Amino acid sequence: MTMSTERTSPLERVFAGQTAVVVGSVHGIGRASATLLSRRGARAACLDRNLEGAQGLVDSLGSEAPDAVALEMNVTDERAVRATVSEAERRLAPSAYWSTAREPPGHRPAYRGPASWSKPPR
Repeated sequence: MTMSTERTSPLERVFAGQTAVVVGSVHGIGRASATLLSRRGARAACLDRNLEGAQGLVDSLGSEAPDAVALEMNVTDERAVRATVSEAERRLAPSAYWSTAREPPGHRPAYRGPASWSKPPR
């Protein structure tokens, strides 16, 4: 009997077949998160106020994330947050929300903390 030496990480088991919405996906932790989640089998909705950058991320993932989408969203605009999250839901039926977005000085995001992202805003 031959045993496989290949192992599956806990993240692969958790995110395979799931959809994650990553807010602030163009730089830093957000980009790394969207990339890792996509490479671990999640469909990713990459949201950022920089749509060109989000689309660049989606393009760079290529065949690793064929269902990934880029959407523009400004976290300081509640109406935009609601509309963009609704669009992400329509396109991918997300099962997890991940926000790494930083707001500009003097602004506050329309939604804060894990409690506000546990259920998509309506």
